[in-house]
Amino acid sequence: MPAPAPEISGWFAEYRITSSIESFGVASSLIVLALGLWRFPHKAIYGLSLLLILFVAWLYLGRELFAHFVEIPKRFEGLDVSLPPYFSFKQPLVAIPRVMWHLLIPISVALTLGLLLKKRDIEQDAPSKDG
Repeated sequence: MPAPAPEISGWFAEYRITSSIESFGVASSLIVLALGLWRFPHKAIYGLSLLLILFVAWLYLGRELFAHFVEIPKRFEGLDVSLPPYFSFKQPLVAIPRVMWHLLIPISVALTLGLLLKKRDIEQDAPSKDG
């Protein structure tokens, strides 16, 4: 296999590092907040969890949707080029994780919002430590 062009290999090396740091940072933050929710179920931690999930939604879905439906059509405006479909199932091993992100992230946002809105009911129903 021929070596990639220098500008592509440089971009790829930088992308591997930045995407790894990005993924590790997001995963670490999710773990810390999950442990915080498990140990200290407070409304502030639910709020931080919601902010992190919204950031993850933008990071993994928002940028992708924006690029596909806004940036790419602008780039190919006036050219006779058909845009590929957003979901392509020609390679199922590539499509399945992408579909899962598109399902799991909105579900996690909805569940976290539900926790934030129902937190008062949980605090009122919980038995007090005094007796």
